[in-house]
Amino acid sequence: VAQLVKAPLVLIARKDLPASNVDELLALAAQRKGKPLTMANTGPGSMFHLVGEKFAQAVGIDLIHVPYRGSAPAMGDLMGGQVDLMFTIFAGPVPASIADGKLKAIGLASAKPLAKFPQIGALTAHPRLSDFEFDSWAGVQVPRHTPEEVAQRLNKALYEAMAHPQTRQAFESTGNIVVAPMSLAELDRLYQSEITRYQAIAKSINLQPQQ
Repeated sequence: VAQLVKAPLVLIARKDLPASNVDELLALAAQRKGKPLTMANTGPGSMFHLVGEKFAQAVGIDLIHVPYRGSAPAMGDLMGGQVDLMFTIFAGPVPASIADGKLKAIGLASAKPLAKFPQIGALTAHPRLSDFEFDSWAGVQVPRHTPEEVAQRLNKALYEAMAHPQTRQAFESTGNIVVAPMSLAELDRLYQSEITRYQAIAKSINLQPQQ
């Protein structure tokens, strides 16, 4: 019934990785024949795993995907230099960790750099990644059988609440982007397109159910 906020994904690296952009990363990968770079994720089939696979396909490199049970242990090992790369949400503690030099940003999975962080380039600037846009978003859902009039009232009330300056500031202070109001029909199209998009990536890597 509402999409509230979103944040682009960012490709981050351990602080001492000798690459600071996509071209340098590709050059580094080419030098490491037989020893692919490692990329942490939050488990097989997770968004971060699928986006990492899509990135590897797009730029034509091999990566060893290392699954973790959650972002916290994955981030800890990345900061500790146990893995090389990771896709994560550019929000929460991540921008500060990059600014403090604990992590290195390779690029944002967005159409252009963010106004507050112009120093971090967009991955889409690379010719092999021109349509590489991925974000994480949060919203409110209700059961499919919820009456239409109830869903409409919730939609209206939620977007009215998000328009309040204090509410907006609270979300934006953590790096999230407050989205424009969307109708129920627009939300349904968005949800279905997201499902289709990630299913296509899963099929392209022949992702199988885990035991």
